[in-house]
Amino acid sequence: MAAIGLYYNTEKTTYRLIGYYASDDGSQKVVLNSYVTHDMALKKASPKFVQWSSSANRKLCGLTFGSPEEADAFIAQIQKAIAHLKQVAAAAGIASPTAAASSPTPVAAASPTAGAAGTAAAGTPPTATQVAAQEEAARQAAAEQEKANALRAKEAKRSALRESIAAAQAQAKAQAEAQAAAQAQAKAEAEAQVAAAQQAHALALAHGGKPGKPAKPGKPGKPTPGGKPGAAPVAAAAAVLKKGPTLSRTEWQKCEVPKRGVALCDFTPAGNHEVALVVGQAVLVVEEIFAWQRGVVLATGAIGIWPSNRVHIHETRPDDQPILDELVAQMEEIKELAVDHYKAGQMPLFNNLCAQFHTLREARSRILAFSARGSIDKVTKAKRAAVATVNESRTSLNMNTLALTNNGIMADDTNTGLVKLYWSYAGLTPEASVELAKVSAEAQTTRAAGGDDDEEDASGLVQLLVGWKSFVCPLGNNSAGEEAHLHFSVIAKGPDESSPYETITDEFQLRLTHQGMPFNVDDIGNIRFAFSDLNEEDLARELYLVCRVVRKGKMQADDSKQRTTKQFRRLFGIAMLPLDFKSLATKRSAEEHMFSIYQTPAKPNMDPDLLTHMLFGTGIAQVVPQSVGVAVELQILNGAYTPESYAAKGYANVSLISKLSFPDVILPGESRNDLYVTLHGAELSKDLRNCMVVVNVVNPDGRNVDGCLTINGKPESLSTFESCVCYHETKPRWAEKFCLNIEPSLAKVAHLRFSLVQCTTSDNTDKEVGFAFLPLTTADGAFVANEVFSLNVYKPPKDAGKLSPTYYLTETDPKKLVPRKQETITVSIQLTSTLLTQNTSLNSLLMWHTISHDERKLSEILDRFLYLSKGEIVLFFQDIYDVLFELLEKKPGVSKAVYDALVFIIGIMTEDRAAGAEFRKVIDVYIEQHYRGVMAHQYLIASLKQYVDSPKQFRKQVQASIKAVEYIFRLIIRSRLLYNDAYQTTSREPQFVNSMSELLSSFNALMEMDDRVLLGIQTLALRKFSTLFIELTRMFEYGEVAAFVAQFLGAVKTDNASKLYTEKIKFIRSLARSELVVHPGSRETILPLITTEMLALLEPVAGEERKYDDESFDPRVAAIGAIGSICDQVGTLDDEQRRVLMSELMIFFRPLTDALSSLLQEDSIGFTSSQLVTSGMALYKLLKVENLLEYYASLGSVTAKLHLLQTIVTFVTQFAEKQVYPAQWLTFNVIKADICLAIAGLIMDLVVADATPDSGLLPAYFSLLARVVTSPAIQVEHLGAATRKRVLCRWGDLRARGASMLVELWTKLGDARVGALIPSIIGDLLAVMMLSCEAATASAVDILCWVFKWEYASAKSLLRVEVEIFDRYDAERADEEFGSRFLGALDAYIASLTDEGFKTKMEETKSNLGRLVALTLELQQLPDDPLFDQDRIAAILELTSYLLSIGRLEAYVRQVLHLVELHEAGGTFAEAGYALLMYADKLEWSPEIVPYLSPAFPEQTMYERKRAVLQKAAVNLDKGKVYEEAVRVYSTLAAELEGAMAYAEAAAALQAKAAILSKVATEERFETAYYRIGYFGRSFAPSIRNKEFILRGKPLEQIRNLPPNKAERSEYFEQDGLFIQIAKVDPVVDPATVPAAPYPGIEMPKAQAEYFKQAYVRTFRSSRPWKKPGVVKDKSNEFATLWQIRTTVSIDGSFPGVLTRAVVVDRNDEEVSPLDGAVESLVDKNAEVAAMIDTYAAAGASLNLSPLTMALNGIILAFVNGGTSMFSDYFITKNYIAENPQDKDKVEQLRDQIRLQSDIVGRGLGVHEKLVSAEMRALHDTLVTSFHENREGLEAQLAYT
Repeated sequence: MAAIGLYYNTEKTTYRLIGYYASDDGSQKVVLNSYVTHDMALKKASPKFVQWSSSANRKLCGLTFGSPEEADAFIAQIQKAIAHLKQVAAAAGIASPTAAASSPTPVAAASPTAGAAGTAAAGTPPTATQVAAQEEAARQAAAEQEKANALRAKEAKRSALRESIAAAQAQAKAQAEAQAAAQAQAKAEAEAQVAAAQQAHALALAHGGKPGKPAKPGKPGKPTPGGKPGAAPVAAAAAVLKKGPTLSRTEWQKCEVPKRGVALCDFTPAGNHEVALVVGQAVLVVEEIFAWQRGVVLATGAIGIWPSNRVHIHETRPDDQPILDELVAQMEEIKELAVDHYKAGQMPLFNNLCAQFHTLREARSRILAFSARGSIDKVTKAKRAAVATVNESRTSLNMNTLALTNNGIMADDTNTGLVKLYWSYAGLTPEASVELAKVSAEAQTTRAAGGDDDEEDASGLVQLLVGWKSFVCPLGNNSAGEEAHLHFSVIAKGPDESSPYETITDEFQLRLTHQGMPFNVDDIGNIRFAFSDLNEEDLARELYLVCRVVRKGKMQADDSKQRTTKQFRRLFGIAMLPLDFKSLATKRSAEEHMFSIYQTPAKPNMDPDLLTHMLFGTGIAQVVPQSVGVAVELQILNGAYTPESYAAKGYANVSLISKLSFPDVILPGESRNDLYVTLHGAELSKDLRNCMVVVNVVNPDGRNVDGCLTINGKPESLSTFESCVCYHETKPRWAEKFCLNIEPSLAKVAHLRFSLVQCTTSDNTDKEVGFAFLPLTTADGAFVANEVFSLNVYKPPKDAGKLSPTYYLTETDPKKLVPRKQETITVSIQLTSTLLTQNTSLNSLLMWHTISHDERKLSEILDRFLYLSKGEIVLFFQDIYDVLFELLEKKPGVSKAVYDALVFIIGIMTEDRAAGAEFRKVIDVYIEQHYRGVMAHQYLIASLKQYVDSPKQFRKQVQASIKAVEYIFRLIIRSRLLYNDAYQTTSREPQFVNSMSELLSSFNALMEMDDRVLLGIQTLALRKFSTLFIELTRMFEYGEVAAFVAQFLGAVKTDNASKLYTEKIKFIRSLARSELVVHPGSRETILPLITTEMLALLEPVAGEERKYDDESFDPRVAAIGAIGSICDQVGTLDDEQRRVLMSELMIFFRPLTDALSSLLQEDSIGFTSSQLVTSGMALYKLLKVENLLEYYASLGSVTAKLHLLQTIVTFVTQFAEKQVYPAQWLTFNVIKADICLAIAGLIMDLVVADATPDSGLLPAYFSLLARVVTSPAIQVEHLGAATRKRVLCRWGDLRARGASMLVELWTKLGDARVGALIPSIIGDLLAVMMLSCEAATASAVDILCWVFKWEYASAKSLLRVEVEIFDRYDAERADEEFGSRFLGALDAYIASLTDEGFKTKMEETKSNLGRLVALTLELQQLPDDPLFDQDRIAAILELTSYLLSIGRLEAYVRQVLHLVELHEAGGTFAEAGYALLMYADKLEWSPEIVPYLSPAFPEQTMYERKRAVLQKAAVNLDKGKVYEEAVRVYSTLAAELEGAMAYAEAAAALQAKAAILSKVATEERFETAYYRIGYFGRSFAPSIRNKEFILRGKPLEQIRNLPPNKAERSEYFEQDGLFIQIAKVDPVVDPATVPAAPYPGIEMPKAQAEYFKQAYVRTFRSSRPWKKPGVVKDKSNEFATLWQIRTTVSIDGSFPGVLTRAVVVDRNDEEVSPLDGAVESLVDKNAEVAAMIDTYAAAGASLNLSPLTMALNGIILAFVNGGTSMFSDYFITKNYIAENPQDKDKVEQLRDQIRLQSDIVGRGLGVHEKLVSAEMRALHDTLVTSFHENREGLEAQLAYT
């Protein structure tokens, strides 16, 4: 900078500081333009750098000078100017000079290269001309500056783009080197965080914009449209720079990597480029300068600057990184799904994914925010909540369940034991949790992965977060200056109007102006409060959000006469909103609700029962006129929340509104001290109106207690509560509740004073007209009870001295304390305090020091204490225990009573399981943090031993003690540890060791007693001691504890007590989960105890099986579960310890294998069985080669070894095949495959060495490997990108590993032994080849080629292998890629062959396989849509024909059964029956065994199979109403069964046949419709292109013919497009298919004869009108020129058959003349009517006569002016015969048909006359008359000769 000038403006009384920069061309450019004000703050930030700012400028400026001296000179010059401005301001009497408007952009100038002296001094003001010139120069400079800024911005964009590219390259490089250095790792993490923010940006843009068009980003410093947290654009560092202030790029220092930070406090922006910060918000910093930072506020998306001291920069803790990565991975998967749904226009699903995305991002922000503050406990809870959020998201999207450890790491077999991992997944699956909880105690004792017992954030509590939006309601016509007070609370509706509701929360109070606005404008849109800690019991009730509206203003809202400025609180109205928590819980964001305000119409006071009327629909209530109501946003949040928790979610300053009652559990250290006072009402005299009540807390000396009033959950400085005023009401009812927080010491002496003040609308002072009071404690020191008090109102004494509480609290003379006659105030109180008690017994105990000298009274107090309620104990648990242990140490004489009290508390707190679980948290906190009983262990041991030594005498006390023994021992242990610390000793002190040993010996003696009276106590002791001994390891060596355990178990006598034995087994089962089983000091004692008992359960000795009283007890569950628990712990040990323990555990190997094998033979594997299988597999997972070889060598005979290998292979194959775990348990299913491959690898060498050719072991082992390789869980291409990457990084591609083992097996067997695998392995090889894993398919192809080679070498033929391929080929899985890969590999292999004979055989096989692949691909490429079922059936039939032609019967049968399934699914049962007959034809009546096909066709003899197939075929034919074919089948079946002397079955077949014959004779089978369908055009598939088909429809099916197309079919053959022609066709009966009568005179039943007209047909005919060339249409008689084209088509086969659609094989079109058409129409009509008349003649009056009436009427009318008349007028004439002599015979035939029709009608009228009703007789007579008249004319027309 060349120079700096300081100029003075006399008109504006300001100084201006202008800095110039000299360019190379000699021109000057203004780069600094700043005002100097009188309040400017000037400081020297460094020796050469000066900063200044002012409140008027609202900007920060700075200059760097060449030397410290120049900086000092500049400061002196500016200070002179400031002093001058202050003088001017003081002389003018103003606060500050008026500064010109300037940009609030913070500016920092470049360093001047020369001195910084100004060109004009502060004391020599320039002239007006100079000022004008200076201002003009400044304006030009500003314009140039703006232009330069634009150029720099443009260059910045280009630079940003270049930097983005460079950043991407750097990021890729950093990721490659991420593990090399800590700095690179931090950078990669930061870039991942930026990427997560960009994902939020992408989703927000998509959510806010239209499909295909991104939403526009918001302005700098403001969120984008939508306003949702996290829905704002967040870009990379370079993109953020585009939005920054107009500064030189070199002045901001770009961060090497973006920094994560969190706002430490709120920041309110003062400039356009500054952004608001709220405490707890996460930010991303990309640039820094001086004391400022620039970046993105992640919660709002706002981009801008903020002071650096408002933000704490932090690095992510290594422990937090796994869950952060998991959250990002889940967001990645959601992003992919969201994009797909958005493109598909599925906006509801897209919006749901957006909400999930933001929830995950918020969870991530909470972790980062708490981590920044160093709050480890909150970080832990936030991480657990994040784990739950991830799984909730995955479950809702039907994605794979993901179990995580508490650190957020994916739980797998490397960081979690197999059994523990199973329970973690079971905990995420509700169905599993329910089933397993019924059968296993482990469901309660085993926690999720991570397994510690810390409390979880998911506490079952619910928070109702309310955001106030608006209040629109007029308070009156003249309400200016008044206020509206809104009181929000949650109530529960009561059973009836006598108990209408219960208020369950405190109130949130909101003060608003008369316009409904907050007094602080910054509160608009930012007022939120939460009703906290609602539990399940609350949600089960009918809850309402109530808003009580209080107006503070004039006495009467519209009172224009009141001139005083007094304001009174007046009840105005009530708004009520039902709370539907189920609906709210489904919303992932706040939902707005509006509820109306009601008031009592036409009354000066609001009805106090208005809320009751609103709840029950009684009384009178109306909406406040011209009001809209109260608008709030509601949101449900699960878990416990603090203000910091809300801040982390982006909600600052949330007021927490407590419930009036306590939560179920209060942890030690938690305190609350709230006194809720409710003013119900008053009874006053007539002269006391317009009264309000003023409430104060008063101490004994008469002074009010300040600061005890609590509003909105926070203490206020107020000490007085003023009630509302009821206008002119002598019986006011307020129903107002307020909260007080009084110090406990003060509460014992203070009282509540209720002053009755009469209000007046005049300017006179309101005066007190009475008072009442309520002492807060009773005479015995306890707090007053929760009840309703009716307080007398006293007149205020005239003597001021008598106003003292010492007077009216102690005065007993009624003449001195004058009450007002029959005037009372009704109040109630509710104490919610952990510091004050209302129970006298508890108060006496807590105040025991006052009677410490009297042990008798102490004993009495302790005795009364045993009658205390559970609620009081919960509230004062810590205080009670502190007092009891203090008594125990200071008053040994009452130690027994104290011990009983301790046991009583534990018993009452653990009386049910749920309470016991909660109490564990309470006592854990107390023991670890608050317990101080140093000497208590001595008295606890003594008291407990005294009872246990005499169990019969103290049976009740012993039972109570054993119930609490776990906690008693923990208190003893903690007390002893405190004693050790206090007296610098150890637990090895002989006296203590002896006392503990004696106590445990007493328990052993108790267990040895053989007395049925004590059986219940002994059983309880076993149950409770299961978790006790591990606690002793805190004081004793593991070996000593193990000895205690052994002695205790040895003392248990279970010979005659099955219940005791069951509990003993459960004890041992729990012992297996403890550390004692693996610790070097204890395992030598404990492990044999467990193995002995568990082995007896797995392999009970014959004749010694035990019976158990508990039917739910399963010894297998206990034994296998114990083994799994031990193995889980063994897995955490080092290799040496694991080796030692595995040698002990191998005793379970064989019985465990047998037990698991039997479990896996079940049809379906439930969660109980899967849990047992998992526990057993834990042993297999630990198995090493040396363990297996050692055990294998111990088996003496070869047979035993072979049997073991066969059992293992069978068991592991079943394990791999069966769905042991739900498909959503991805990790577990992958682990299952990994374990199977590991076991297969262990036994491979043993299988190869010891498998015999006839054992079937080698094919079974090969099949095992193939089943694992093809298991669905490890087909990673179907997984999401993040999940796929996780699986591959952890386990690799298990398919490639398994396939390599197949190759290894083949290699180890060698050519001499691989024959045992051929051809049974072909199916497995094909299954592997169909995978998408190149390595696996390549290995399978190699083995198949070796199979071909071996087969040819041994048999000179490939037929056996080829047949097996055809039989095992899976047409549904073979895709086009497989076909090309498979055939290509065969081509390559054939090309490499040199043996011509082998090569020829391979080419023939390849040709056959190619045809198979082509046909199956054609079948597979058909869409999975019912519209293509006909094509699919045709393709299957073609495939079956090919398979049959080459003799591949098994494959043929499989396709036929597939065909049957398709027909049955489509309801075409007749075709399904014919398809089954195709299969039956290939079966013989033979005893040969045929393999399993399906559940309907299990493995059975061919005789049984054929019988089953025929029976099923007959059933389907019966359903399809092809009765004749069903009769034939049953006849065949009955004859064969009768010949086989299976008479019962033959009789059943004959009965079925008889039933069908009855249907043939009596049942009417409706006509079946047939259609001809043509598919023309090049766009159709080749299989149907330009072909016609006959489709067999369903009975009574109708379809209207499409308009005839005049064009020829051939015209459409080569056209592009799709052209379909549909026409209804009539079947042509083939006489050869109609059965003839066996004897003359016997006719076929009419119903059957009608059926044969449409059955067994192959020829079909249809006709259409045709305009013959040269024929002119006769308009007077259309039948004269009605030519037709008759189309006759034939199919290959007949209907009904296997197909419902058959291709036309022959077509013939012929012309039909008008005369031929007339004859044919009459013949058809005559036959139809004659049949109808016969039917009515036979049926009589049972049929509806209308069809016959209509038919006869139609013919009679046709005689006159219908078709009959037209036929005779044109054809039966001399002229026609003369012109067409060749048609004479046809004309005669026509005349005969007309006469026949007349005869038929005459016969029909005769039948009609017999059946017609009286109502229809007139119509009948008309028909007869018309018939006779027309018949005479008709005869005349027919006599043309």
